[in-house]
Amino acid sequence: METSSVKARSPPPHAVILLTCILSIASAFNITRILNRSPDYGVFNDLLTRTGLATHINQHSTVTVLAMKNGQIGDLSSRPIDIAESILRTHVILDYFDIMKLHRLKIHQAKLTTMY
Repeated sequence: METSSVKARSPPPHAVILLTCILSIASAFNITRILNRSPDYGVFNDLLTRTGLATHINQHSTVTVLAMKNGQIGDLSSRPIDIAESILRTHVILDYFDIMKLHRLKIHQAKLTTMY
């Protein structure tokens, strides 16, 4: 776990990791560096870099990234980069969500703002 300005949650059993980063104006984070700590997210991390989304993610003050492990990302890395980017944008929520807050969401009523 990082300093108090960056919080990374443990992956739930179904292996989708929730990375919630809360930033102050004075501090910054690097999503690529955070994901580099676990090689299980290497493909997802590479796609964030190749699509340029990592840069956009790093510019937000509050963001939740729903990262997929290498074995779950399927053929996303073989798709055209613009298609991969569109899909990845749905995995970035522009708000703070921890595991408990996500569990309280009612799926049919959820209105999340993503990067899409």
